[in-house]
Amino acid sequence: MQLTGHQIRSYVNALKAAFMPERFDELLLGRLDRYRHDISMKANFESILFDVVDAANRYGWALQLLDAARASNPDNPQLLAFEESLGLGVIPVANKVSLEQIVNDRSSFQNVLDFRTRLGLLESWLCAFEIPKSGGTGLLVGPDLVLTNYHVIEGILNGKVSPANVRCRFDYKALSGGETVNAGTPTKLADDWDVVHAGYSKADTDPNNQAWGADELDFAIVRLNREIGKEPIGDKAEPGAPARGWLALPAQPDALAQNDILFILQHPQDLEALGVKLQPMQLAIGAVQSFAGNGLRMRHDTRTLPGSSGSPVFNADLEITALHHAGEPNNRLDYHGAYNQAIPLGEITRYLREKGHGALLAG
Repeated sequence: MQLTGHQIRSYVNALKAAFMPERFDELLLGRLDRYRHDISMKANFESILFDVVDAANRYGWALQLLDAARASNPDNPQLLAFEESLGLGVIPVANKVSLEQIVNDRSSFQNVLDFRTRLGLLESWLCAFEIPKSGGTGLLVGPDLVLTNYHVIEGILNGKVSPANVRCRFDYKALSGGETVNAGTPTKLADDWDVVHAGYSKADTDPNNQAWGADELDFAIVRLNREIGKEPIGDKAEPGAPARGWLALPAQPDALAQNDILFILQHPQDLEALGVKLQPMQLAIGAVQSFAGNGLRMRHDTRTLPGSSGSPVFNADLEITALHHAGEPNNRLDYHGAYNQAIPLGEITRYLREKGHGALLAG
């Protein structure tokens, strides 16, 4: 990708807002093995940034520089906005107008920049589950803990898939045309990977069955073989780079109501492709339609894609409120369903407390 003059100016402004001169030099050397003095000897920081971005653009590493900057400063809204302008962000262009209206009218964020700050952190906590002939999405909820659906990892639990063949891949980025910008950080499961899980219900697969059991919640928390949440983002980080962090599950999640705005951050995958092909991370916008099973299921109209099982569902304030898991069950190939379905997070946290796993919750 070759940047235009206008894009280069926007790029420079975003970097200037995100870094001090010394930190930027450390970023170049630590993450990209490049000495700033080999590119620019100027004294003015803005001029230095222009020289670096110009060189990166001419020699084909402009996107790698941007990815490194985002990894070093994941919650910077200017970097995230510039990334979106290049087609690398998680917010589809068609949703940006409605997003701004939602943030202004329905959330506690002061503006879209504050929303982007929070979104930038959430992106770094999302991963794609790579499982032979399957896949899904996961959310980092502890230093080494990932939340997903039970049915995503069912093949591991029943012995059809070896845990050694499973990866949770963080940080994957690609252009909409398919060009990979960052292959991501694949992470293995720990030997004691199965922390807690609860199976799904027959009612989730049978449209004529509406009898959900209180513990049929289709969720799982698995352990990784490293505390990736305590590490900086990326394998090559500069000194002082912040730790990735994680989203601690709230002990008392906010309850959802009909017509509430929803956001689903998902890691779609082409499950029909040889080896399962990752797609760029996406943020989908929708709303609560109804509830079923005495509140054990929440139905919504947010668009999801294959590989999105296990995706976190957020309210207008980007607080996690549910776990997406399925669409409407049906037996017709030409029918796409009237709703998608999620597990309210309050039911999952109830289960964790009742089964002696309350320590997994915040506070």
